[in-house]
This record gives sequence, C-alpha cells and structure tokens, in this order.
Amino acid sequence: MRLRVRFSLVILSLILLSQVFFSAAYYYIERRSEMGLMYQQAMQSVQLATAECHEAMVTGDWGTAREYFVALGMLPAVRHADCMDAGGRILAHSDPTRIGERNLDAFGVAEGVWQVSRSVRLPGRGAGLARIGYDAAELDAQVRGRLARTMLVLSQVGVFSMVLGLLAAFLVARAQTRPIEELAAATAELSAGHLDFRLPEDARRDELGLLRLKFNEMAHRLGELDKMKRRLVESLTHDLKNPLAGIKASLQMMLDRNAGPLTAAQKKYMESSLESADRLWDTIDGILDAMRLQAGPFPIQLEDAEVEALVRPAAAGLEPKAERCGVKLKTSVPKGLPRVKADCELVQRVLGNLLANALKFTPSGGTVTLRAEKDGGTVRFEVRDTGAGIPAEELSRIFEPFYQVSETGSLAREHGSGLGLSICERIVREHGGRIWAESEFGKGSAFFFTLPAA
Repeated sequence: MRLRVRFSLVILSLILLSQVFFSAAYYYIERRSEMGLMYQQAMQSVQLATAECHEAMVTGDWGTAREYFVALGMLPAVRHADCMDAGGRILAHSDPTRIGERNLDAFGVAEGVWQVSRSVRLPGRGAGLARIGYDAAELDAQVRGRLARTMLVLSQVGVFSMVLGLLAAFLVARAQTRPIEELAAATAELSAGHLDFRLPEDARRDELGLLRLKFNEMAHRLGELDKMKRRLVESLTHDLKNPLAGIKASLQMMLDRNAGPLTAAQKKYMESSLESADRLWDTIDGILDAMRLQAGPFPIQLEDAEVEALVRPAAAGLEPKAERCGVKLKTSVPKGLPRVKADCELVQRVLGNLLANALKFTPSGGTVTLRAEKDGGTVRFEVRDTGAGIPAEELSRIFEPFYQVSETGSLAREHGSGLGLSICERIVREHGGRIWAESEFGKGSAFFFTLPAA
C-alpha cells in the first residue's frame, strides 16, 4: 500500500473516530437534556393541576377543574390525572366515572407508569393531592423519536464532513508524501547510475526540506567520488595497456619464429601466455567500456548493413577458439534478410561477446549456433548453446554490470569481468533494439537481440 494511501487512511480514521466519539457524547448529553425537559414539563403540568384543584376546593365549583383533568387524560402520554382530598376521595379525574371513589394508596404507582404529584394545602382542612401518571414507554418513544431526528441531521452533517475530510486528507497526504515520492524517484535515479541527478530547489524549511538538501549534497559528493574513480581507473588501464601491447607483440613475434625456432614446449608456453595476455587485454577493454557506459551513450555511426556481413566475421573470429575447445560452431543466415541499421563494429562486438560466452560455458563435444531471422520490422539474432544453462532466479540479473552467475562459474573455462553482457545490453539499446535471454538450467542457454530493419 502506498504511503499516500496509508496517510489518507490514518487521517480519515482519526476523523471517523472523532465523529463517533462526538456522536456518542452528543447522544448522551441530548438524552439527558430531553429527560430534563420532560421532567420540567411534567412538573409544570402538575403545578397547573394543583392550582385548578386548589381553586375548586376553595370555591366548591369543580366544573372547570374536572374539564381540565379530562383534557389532561386525552394527552397521548398521560395514563391518568386526578385530584383527591385529604381522605383520599377522588374529586376530579381524567376518567369522570371514577369521581367519588376513595383511593387508599394515594402514592402507589402502577407498573409502566411514571407519576408526578403535588399536595394541595388548605388552611385547617388538611392536604389534598394532585397527581398525573405518564406512560413511561410512550415518553421514552417520544424522547427516542426526537433523538432519532436529531441524529439523522447529525449523520447528514457527518457524511458531509467525511467528504470534506476525505478531500482534506488527500490534499494533506499529497502535500506530505510528494517530497518523499520525489526523494524515492531521485534515489532510483542514483541507483541506476545517474549520479548527476539533482532535486530542484525547494522553499521548505522543515525536516523534509532538510532531507532534500542533504540528498543533493550526497549526490554531489557521490558524483565527485565517481569522477575521481573513473579518472583513476582510466589512468591505470591506459598505463597497463601500453606495456601489455608490447608483451603481446613480443609473444606473437616469437610464435611467428621471428626470433628463431621454438621447441614444442616453448610454443605451448608462448601460446598460453599470449592467450592470458589477450584475456587481460579484453578485461582492460571491458573496464574502459564500463567507464564509457557511465559517461554517456556509445558514439554510434549507423549504416545500412547486410546481416551476413555482421554474422560471418564474428563467427570466423572465434572458430579457432571453438576448435581448441572441441565445440562445433554453426551459423545460419537465410537468404533475403533485410538490411539492418547498425554500427558494424559495435554489433560484431556484441555477437563476438555472446559467442565467446557460449563457448566458455559449453563443454567439449557441444554445439554453439548463431542464427538470424526476420521478426516483423526487425531482424532477430540468436546465439544458442548446449552448455550448463542459467538458473531461473538469476536470469533477470545477468545484464547487470559485474554480475556473474554463481552456480555455473565453476564450469567456465575462463573467468571474465562480468561486464560483457552489460556492454552488449547498452549497445543494443543504443541501436533501438532489445536483448534478452532464455535458459533452462542444465540444458543450455539462448541469447536474443533485435536490430531495426533498414
């Protein structure tokens, strides 16, 4: 899950939790408020009923009082309302048929009834009593109904606030994660070898702004160190090539018997030394090429080239080595292939590198095949061997600089620098083609690359 999404979810979760807490607290407070209001209204009603009873007791005219109590009984939540004298005799009631009855338990309350009462005092005549009994379930339903309407409005406000919160969370998350995403992209650029990459200046002065500044300082330092390394390696390799060229020339002259005849043992040692010198020369060339890879694209001079003119010289240059290794080297180039846009020298170098690798890992008695065929608007080249193969888990890494397959390294006739395939990949890419490999461990490998048709 992306950091921006997680950031947004955290903000939304906090908003949701705060809304839940606020709604619960609001519901509790509002219920208490409704109950308090209901109690006040009940006390006001019984106070008015008391006043009616008092006036009727004083005047002896119960007509108005009894009409009032009947009216009270018609209210939805009122179960009964009455007025009694000091002896418990009912003088007014919401049910007129009960007037004159005597209630011996004036303060008794039936189940499910919430009752409020107030005494009616007359000087010298004792205290009567006014009562109103409410249906507790009905009162609770009224309270819950009012609360439901309030919560509906609150939920609508909550939905609206969640939409606003979602928008705010996205904007805040984007503002906070964009610098991190830019840093991640910049780190990917550095890991890809683009040490000249820098993040643009930012006016932020918080921790992310400081991190951005330190990243640019680190990238600058890495670039300087890399330049120093390249200058040192180039200097060393050039210093090595000059005496090595003299050694190779001297060995070749001796093998050509320009310095006199050689015994069979001397010739063997000379050939071994020259082969080692050639490998060292190739390694130095590989290091120089790696330096050029980091410096920028290869200088390519494209021309329309015949496929045959690319394949035959590359194969011919490695036939002596194939014979020494006891490996059969075959080529297959069908007639009528279109020309390709290529730098002949660089493409022959790719073919030579792939063939040399195939010979290196193919045992004596095996076969290496170089073929070319038309593939849509491109020509596909293939180098297939019957060697050790490449483990599936390492196949995706073989084009990385300096990477060497671990499990087949001991089977190689000679060890290289691990730069050849990365150089091939760069050359093919500069030509606008692509390169890939297919292999089954223990059954050989096949390397493919394409070049655009002319």
